[in-house]
Amino acid sequence: MSRRLKKIFGVGLPVVVSAILVYFIVRDVEKPQRIWEAFGRASWPLLAAIVPLNLLSHFLRAQRWRRFIGRPVSLYFAFSSTMIGYAVNGVVPRGGEIARVVNMHRTTGVAVARILATLVAERVFDLLVLLMLIGGSLWLEGAVVAGRFPWLSAVAPVALAGALFGFVVLIAIAVKGERLALVLETVLMRAHPKAAEIAPRLIRQASAGLAFVKHSRQVGLVAVETVLIWGLYIATFCLGLAAFGVFEQTGLRGGVVAYSITSASALVPSAGQIGTFHKLGVDSLTGLYGVAAVDALAFVTALHLLLFYFVAGGAGIALWIGQAFVARSRRESMPPARGDIGKEVSEESAEGEPVAG
Repeated sequence: MSRRLKKIFGVGLPVVVSAILVYFIVRDVEKPQRIWEAFGRASWPLLAAIVPLNLLSHFLRAQRWRRFIGRPVSLYFAFSSTMIGYAVNGVVPRGGEIARVVNMHRTTGVAVARILATLVAERVFDLLVLLMLIGGSLWLEGAVVAGRFPWLSAVAPVALAGALFGFVVLIAIAVKGERLALVLETVLMRAHPKAAEIAPRLIRQASAGLAFVKHSRQVGLVAVETVLIWGLYIATFCLGLAAFGVFEQTGLRGGVVAYSITSASALVPSAGQIGTFHKLGVDSLTGLYGVAAVDALAFVTALHLLLFYFVAGGAGIALWIGQAFVARSRRESMPPARGDIGKEVSEESAEGEPVAG
Protein backbone atom coordinates (compact mmCIF):
# COMPACT_ATOMS: atom_id res chain seq x y z
CA MET A 1 0.00 0.00 0.00
CA SER A 2 1.37 3.43 -0.95
CA ARG A 3 2.09 6.10 1.65
CA ARG A 4 -0.79 8.23 0.34
CA LEU A 5 -3.30 5.40 0.70
CA LYS A 6 -2.04 4.73 4.22
CA LYS A 7 -2.68 8.36 5.11
CA ILE A 8 -6.17 8.17 3.63
CA PHE A 9 -7.09 5.05 5.60
CA GLY A 10 -5.18 6.03 8.71
CA VAL A 11 -6.43 9.61 9.01
CA GLY A 12 -9.01 10.30 6.31
CA LEU A 13 -11.27 7.31 6.99
CA PRO A 14 -11.69 8.00 10.73
CA VAL A 15 -12.49 11.65 9.98
CA VAL A 16 -15.13 10.63 7.42
CA VAL A 17 -16.66 8.14 9.87
CA SER A 18 -16.84 10.84 12.55
CA ALA A 19 -18.44 13.36 10.18
CA ILE A 20 -21.10 10.90 9.00
CA LEU A 21 -22.02 9.86 12.54
CA VAL A 22 -22.23 13.46 13.76
CA TYR A 23 -24.58 14.27 10.86
CA PHE A 24 -26.94 11.42 11.69
CA ILE A 25 -26.87 12.21 15.43
CA VAL A 26 -27.82 15.86 14.93
CA ARG A 27 -30.39 14.95 12.27
CA ASP A 28 -32.20 12.61 14.66
CA VAL A 29 -32.49 15.26 17.39
CA GLU A 30 -35.53 17.53 17.22
CA LYS A 31 -34.64 21.18 17.70
CA PRO A 32 -30.86 20.81 18.20
CA GLN A 33 -30.77 24.37 19.58
CA ARG A 34 -32.34 22.99 22.76
CA ILE A 35 -28.99 21.32 23.50
CA TRP A 36 -27.77 24.68 24.78
CA GLU A 37 -30.70 24.79 27.19
CA ALA A 38 -29.67 21.36 28.49
CA PHE A 39 -26.15 22.69 29.04
CA GLY A 40 -27.61 25.52 31.10
CA ARG A 41 -29.52 23.09 33.33
CA ALA A 42 -26.43 20.98 34.07
CA SER A 43 -24.75 21.01 37.46
CA TRP A 44 -21.34 22.51 36.81
CA PRO A 45 -19.97 21.64 40.27
CA LEU A 46 -20.64 17.95 39.50
CA LEU A 47 -18.99 18.31 36.11
CA ALA A 48 -16.01 19.99 37.76
CA ALA A 49 -15.72 17.04 40.17
CA ILE A 50 -15.13 14.80 37.15
CA VAL A 51 -11.77 16.46 36.45
CA PRO A 52 -9.81 15.18 39.50
CA LEU A 53 -11.38 11.72 39.18
CA ASN A 54 -10.36 11.50 35.55
CA LEU A 55 -6.85 12.75 36.26
CA LEU A 56 -6.55 10.14 39.02
CA SER A 57 -7.47 7.39 36.55
CA HIS A 58 -4.74 8.61 34.17
CA PHE A 59 -2.28 8.78 37.05
CA LEU A 60 -3.04 5.15 37.92
CA ARG A 61 -2.69 4.21 34.26
CA ALA A 62 0.77 5.81 34.17
CA GLN A 63 1.76 3.93 37.33
CA ARG A 64 0.53 0.66 35.82
CA TRP A 65 2.50 1.42 32.66
CA ARG A 66 5.67 1.82 34.75
CA ARG A 67 5.02 -1.63 36.17
CA PHE A 68 4.67 -3.00 32.63
CA ILE A 69 7.92 -1.39 31.50
CA GLY A 70 9.81 -3.10 34.31
CA ARG A 71 12.48 -0.42 34.70
CA PRO A 72 12.58 2.35 37.30
CA VAL A 73 11.36 5.16 35.05
CA SER A 74 10.09 8.48 36.34
CA LEU A 75 6.37 8.60 37.15
CA TYR A 76 6.36 12.16 35.84
CA PHE A 77 7.58 11.10 32.38
CA ALA A 78 5.22 8.10 32.33
CA PHE A 79 2.29 10.38 33.20
CA SER A 80 3.32 13.11 30.77
CA SER A 81 3.80 10.58 27.94
CA THR A 82 0.35 9.15 28.66
CA MET A 83 -1.36 12.54 28.61
CA ILE A 84 0.57 13.73 25.54
CA GLY A 85 -0.63 10.60 23.76
CA TYR A 86 -4.24 11.35 24.68
CA ALA A 87 -3.85 14.96 23.53
CA VAL A 88 -2.52 13.89 20.13
CA ASN A 89 -5.27 11.27 19.76
CA GLY A 90 -7.85 14.04 19.97
CA VAL A 91 -6.41 15.58 16.80
CA VAL A 92 -4.72 12.76 14.86
CA PRO A 93 -6.51 9.38 14.89
CA ARG A 94 -4.23 6.76 16.54
CA GLY A 95 -1.39 9.28 16.42
CA GLY A 96 -1.32 9.35 20.18
CA GLU A 97 0.20 5.90 20.38
CA ILE A 98 3.15 7.04 18.26
CA ALA A 99 3.55 10.22 20.30
CA ARG A 100 3.44 8.22 23.51
CA VAL A 101 6.15 5.82 22.38
CA VAL A 102 8.40 8.56 21.00
CA ASN A 103 8.06 10.74 24.09
CA MET A 104 8.73 7.88 26.51
CA HIS A 105 11.75 6.74 24.50
CA ARG A 106 13.25 10.23 24.29
CA THR A 107 12.72 11.10 27.95
CA THR A 108 13.70 7.77 29.55
CA GLY A 109 15.85 5.96 26.98
CA VAL A 110 13.78 2.77 27.21
CA ALA A 111 13.99 0.71 24.00
CA VAL A 112 11.14 1.32 21.54
CA ALA A 113 10.41 -2.42 21.19
CA ARG A 114 10.09 -2.69 24.95
CA ILE A 115 7.67 0.25 25.10
CA LEU A 116 5.60 -1.15 22.23
CA ALA A 117 5.30 -4.49 24.04
CA THR A 118 3.95 -2.73 27.11
CA LEU A 119 1.41 -0.79 25.04
CA VAL A 120 0.17 -4.01 23.44
CA ALA A 121 -0.10 -5.59 26.89
CA GLU A 122 -2.01 -2.55 28.15
CA ARG A 123 -4.44 -2.70 25.24
CA VAL A 124 -5.03 -6.43 25.73
CA PHE A 125 -5.71 -5.98 29.45
CA ASP A 126 -8.12 -3.10 28.83
CA LEU A 127 -9.83 -4.88 25.94
CA LEU A 128 -10.49 -7.88 28.16
CA VAL A 129 -12.04 -5.60 30.81
CA LEU A 130 -14.15 -3.79 28.20
CA LEU A 131 -15.39 -7.06 26.73
CA MET A 132 -16.28 -8.32 30.21
CA LEU A 133 -18.27 -5.12 30.78
CA ILE A 134 -20.05 -5.54 27.45
CA GLY A 135 -20.75 -9.20 28.27
CA GLY A 136 -22.11 -8.14 31.64
CA SER A 137 -24.35 -5.59 29.93
CA LEU A 138 -25.71 -8.26 27.58
CA TRP A 139 -26.37 -10.44 30.63
CA LEU A 140 -27.98 -7.68 32.73
CA GLU A 141 -30.25 -6.26 30.05
CA GLY A 142 -30.48 -9.37 27.89
CA ALA A 143 -32.59 -9.10 24.76
CA VAL A 144 -33.03 -5.33 25.15
CA VAL A 145 -29.35 -4.63 24.51
CA ALA A 146 -29.09 -7.35 21.86
CA GLY A 147 -32.12 -5.95 20.06
CA ARG A 148 -30.88 -2.36 20.18
CA PHE A 149 -27.25 -3.22 19.43
CA PRO A 150 -27.27 -6.51 17.50
CA TRP A 151 -23.70 -5.96 16.31
CA LEU A 152 -22.48 -6.26 19.91
CA SER A 153 -23.62 -9.88 20.05
CA ALA A 154 -21.70 -10.60 16.85
CA VAL A 155 -18.55 -8.55 17.47
CA ALA A 156 -18.03 -9.26 21.18
CA PRO A 157 -17.23 -13.01 20.83
CA VAL A 158 -14.79 -12.38 17.96
CA ALA A 159 -13.09 -9.55 19.83
CA LEU A 160 -12.91 -11.68 22.98
CA ALA A 161 -11.28 -14.53 21.05
CA GLY A 162 -8.76 -12.10 19.57
CA ALA A 163 -8.00 -10.59 22.98
CA LEU A 164 -7.50 -14.02 24.55
CA PHE A 165 -5.19 -15.04 21.70
CA GLY A 166 -3.19 -11.84 22.18
CA PHE A 167 -3.03 -12.51 25.90
CA VAL A 168 -1.61 -16.01 25.29
CA VAL A 169 0.98 -14.62 22.85
CA LEU A 170 2.05 -12.00 25.38
CA ILE A 171 2.42 -14.63 28.10
CA ALA A 172 4.52 -16.78 25.75
CA ILE A 173 6.82 -13.87 24.91
CA ALA A 174 7.15 -12.92 28.58
CA VAL A 175 7.90 -16.42 29.86
CA LYS A 176 9.70 -17.97 26.89
CA GLY A 177 11.16 -14.86 25.29
CA GLU A 178 14.77 -16.09 25.25
CA ARG A 179 13.84 -19.45 23.76
CA LEU A 180 11.62 -17.80 21.12
CA ALA A 181 14.47 -15.43 20.25
CA LEU A 182 16.90 -18.32 19.78
CA VAL A 183 14.44 -20.27 17.61
CA LEU A 184 13.75 -17.19 15.51
CA GLU A 185 17.46 -16.52 15.13
CA THR A 186 18.09 -20.09 13.95
CA VAL A 187 15.23 -20.02 11.45
CA LEU A 188 16.20 -16.66 9.96
CA MET A 189 19.97 -17.15 9.94
CA ARG A 190 20.16 -18.57 6.44
CA ALA A 191 17.10 -16.88 4.94
CA HIS A 192 17.80 -13.33 6.08
CA PRO A 193 20.92 -12.68 8.21
CA LYS A 194 19.94 -9.07 8.92
CA ALA A 195 16.51 -10.09 10.17
CA ALA A 196 18.17 -12.85 12.21
CA GLU A 197 20.09 -10.12 14.00
CA ILE A 198 17.23 -7.67 14.57
CA ALA A 199 14.17 -9.89 15.24
CA PRO A 200 15.61 -11.82 18.24
CA ARG A 201 16.72 -8.55 19.83
CA LEU A 202 13.19 -7.18 19.48
CA ILE A 203 11.77 -10.35 21.04
CA ARG A 204 14.15 -10.04 24.00
CA GLN A 205 13.26 -6.38 24.50
CA ALA A 206 9.56 -7.20 24.29
CA SER A 207 10.06 -10.01 26.81
CA ALA A 208 11.75 -7.56 29.17
CA GLY A 209 8.79 -5.21 28.73
CA LEU A 210 6.47 -7.98 29.93
CA ALA A 211 8.64 -9.16 32.82
CA PHE A 212 5.93 -8.34 35.35
CA VAL A 213 4.01 -11.42 34.18
CA LYS A 214 6.61 -13.66 35.84
CA HIS A 215 6.00 -12.09 39.27
CA SER A 216 2.71 -12.97 40.93
CA ARG A 217 2.77 -9.88 43.17
CA GLN A 218 3.18 -7.60 40.17
CA VAL A 219 0.36 -9.34 38.31
CA GLY A 220 -1.87 -8.86 41.34
CA LEU A 221 -1.00 -5.16 41.56
CA VAL A 222 -1.68 -4.75 37.83
CA ALA A 223 -5.08 -6.40 38.31
CA VAL A 224 -5.93 -4.08 41.22
CA GLU A 225 -4.82 -1.00 39.29
CA THR A 226 -6.85 -2.09 36.26
CA VAL A 227 -10.00 -2.48 38.38
CA LEU A 228 -9.43 0.94 39.97
CA ILE A 229 -8.84 2.59 36.58
CA TRP A 230 -12.07 1.25 35.10
CA GLY A 231 -13.95 1.91 38.31
CA LEU A 232 -12.94 5.57 38.06
CA TYR A 233 -14.04 5.63 34.41
CA ILE A 234 -17.48 4.38 35.42
CA ALA A 235 -17.63 6.86 38.31
CA THR A 236 -16.91 9.81 36.01
CA PHE A 237 -19.58 8.62 33.57
CA CYS A 238 -22.20 8.26 36.31
CA LEU A 239 -21.21 11.62 37.81
CA GLY A 240 -21.80 13.17 34.40
CA LEU A 241 -25.22 11.52 34.22
CA ALA A 242 -26.04 13.04 37.61
CA ALA A 243 -24.84 16.47 36.45
CA PHE A 244 -27.40 16.40 33.62
CA GLY A 245 -30.18 14.94 35.77
CA VAL A 246 -30.14 11.66 33.85
CA PHE A 247 -28.86 9.36 36.60
CA GLU A 248 -32.37 9.18 38.11
CA GLN A 249 -33.53 7.43 34.94
CA THR A 250 -30.62 5.02 34.57
CA GLY A 251 -29.52 4.27 38.12
CA LEU A 252 -26.12 2.74 38.82
CA ARG A 253 -26.88 -0.42 36.86
CA GLY A 254 -28.02 1.53 33.83
CA GLY A 255 -25.03 3.84 34.13
CA VAL A 256 -22.64 0.88 34.00
CA VAL A 257 -24.48 -0.61 31.02
CA ALA A 258 -24.57 2.71 29.13
CA TYR A 259 -20.89 3.29 29.88
CA SER A 260 -19.96 -0.18 28.64
CA ILE A 261 -21.76 0.35 25.35
CA THR A 262 -20.43 3.89 24.92
CA SER A 263 -16.87 2.71 25.58
CA ALA A 264 -17.17 0.32 22.63
CA SER A 265 -16.59 3.48 20.54
CA ALA A 266 -12.89 2.80 21.07
CA LEU A 267 -13.27 -0.24 18.80
CA VAL A 268 -14.52 1.87 15.86
CA PRO A 269 -12.05 4.00 13.83
CA SER A 270 -12.91 7.67 14.32
CA ALA A 271 -11.11 10.95 14.98
CA GLY A 272 -10.83 11.28 18.75
CA GLN A 273 -13.90 9.03 19.08
CA ILE A 274 -15.94 11.98 17.77
CA GLY A 275 -19.25 10.64 16.51
CA THR A 276 -18.78 7.06 17.72
CA PHE A 277 -18.74 8.10 21.40
CA HIS A 278 -21.75 10.36 20.83
CA LYS A 279 -23.74 7.88 18.75
CA LEU A 280 -23.34 4.94 21.13
CA GLY A 281 -23.90 7.15 24.17
CA VAL A 282 -27.10 8.67 22.80
CA ASP A 283 -28.47 5.36 21.50
CA SER A 284 -27.81 3.53 24.77
CA LEU A 285 -29.43 6.23 26.92
CA THR A 286 -32.44 6.86 24.67
CA GLY A 287 -33.02 3.29 23.51
CA LEU A 288 -32.53 1.50 26.83
CA TYR A 289 -33.62 4.02 29.45
CA GLY A 290 -35.90 6.47 27.67
CA VAL A 291 -33.67 9.52 28.16
CA ALA A 292 -34.65 12.48 25.97
CA ALA A 293 -32.41 12.69 22.90
CA VAL A 294 -31.55 16.33 23.63
CA ASP A 295 -30.44 15.56 27.19
CA ALA A 296 -28.50 12.49 26.07
CA LEU A 297 -26.66 14.38 23.34
CA ALA A 298 -25.90 17.29 25.66
CA PHE A 299 -24.50 14.89 28.24
CA VAL A 300 -22.23 12.91 25.91
CA THR A 301 -21.06 16.10 24.17
CA ALA A 302 -20.13 17.75 27.47
CA LEU A 303 -18.45 14.59 28.77
CA HIS A 304 -16.50 14.10 25.55
CA LEU A 305 -15.27 17.69 25.48
CA LEU A 306 -14.38 17.55 29.17
CA LEU A 307 -12.50 14.24 29.12
CA PHE A 308 -10.96 14.20 25.65
CA TYR A 309 -10.04 17.85 25.20
CA PHE A 310 -10.17 19.85 28.44
CA VAL A 311 -8.52 17.25 30.69
CA ALA A 312 -6.48 15.14 28.27
CA GLY A 313 -5.67 17.94 25.82
CA GLY A 314 -4.98 20.61 28.43
CA ALA A 315 -2.90 18.36 30.67
CA GLY A 316 -1.03 16.91 27.68
CA ILE A 317 0.00 20.34 26.39
CA ALA A 318 0.95 21.57 29.88
CA LEU A 319 3.04 18.48 30.62
CA TRP A 320 4.72 18.62 27.21
CA ILE A 321 5.81 22.18 27.96
CA GLY A 322 6.81 21.24 31.50
CA GLN A 323 9.03 18.41 30.29
CA ALA A 324 11.51 20.91 28.88
CA PHE A 325 12.09 22.43 32.31
CA VAL A 326 12.27 19.05 34.06
CA ALA A 327 14.73 17.68 31.50
CA ARG A 328 16.89 20.81 31.75
CA SER A 329 17.02 20.66 35.55
CA ARG A 330 17.94 16.98 35.39
CA ARG A 331 20.79 17.68 32.95
CA GLU A 332 22.09 20.49 35.14
CA SER A 333 22.06 18.26 38.23
CA MET A 334 23.89 15.37 36.55
CA PRO A 335 27.66 15.11 37.11
CA PRO A 336 29.84 15.39 34.00
CA ALA A 337 30.36 12.09 32.19
CA ARG A 338 33.75 10.43 32.49
CA GLY A 339 35.15 7.98 30.00
CA ASP A 340 32.53 5.56 28.73
CA ILE A 341 30.13 5.85 31.66
CA GLY A 342 27.53 7.68 29.59
CA LYS A 343 27.82 5.07 26.88
CA GLU A 344 27.35 2.25 29.35
CA VAL A 345 24.20 3.87 30.74
CA SER A 346 22.71 4.45 27.29
CA GLU A 347 23.39 0.87 26.32
CA GLU A 348 21.96 -0.58 29.52
CA SER A 349 20.54 -4.05 29.12
CA ALA A 350 16.80 -4.32 28.62
CA GLU A 351 16.62 -6.99 31.30
CA GLY A 352 15.35 -5.92 34.71
CA GLU A 353 12.88 -6.44 37.50
CA PRO A 354 9.42 -4.92 37.35
CA VAL A 355 8.87 -1.60 39.07
CA ALA A 356 7.81 -2.03 42.68
CA GLY A 357 4.45 -0.72 43.74
